[in-house]
Amino acid sequence: MTLADFDYLIRKLPPDRIQKHITQDDDFVKEFLERIKREGIAVKAPPSVIANLMKSLFFVSLHRDDLGSKDYVETMKVLTDLIARYIVEGV
Repeated sequence: MTLADFDYLIRKLPPDRIQKHITQDDDFVKEFLERIKREGIAVKAPPSVIANLMKSLFFVSLHRDDLGSKDYVETMKVLTDLIARYIVEGV
């Protein structure tokens, strides 16, 4: 999906459907955090920031063509690693 595709989709969806997706995203993050806590992994970052960081991965994916295939893959690896460290280290 490109940024143009995303913009088109957002314009076509009713606001209640968009809100439903946002709620589902937030619920996913809550479940993810509960699951890793049950595994004994301490979460030191605020849940709202973690949710926004995970959403940012999606928005970066909209710019895959801008970043180039090779650079995109490496960029996503670095970003996911940084987010994972932030979740457990909080810095």
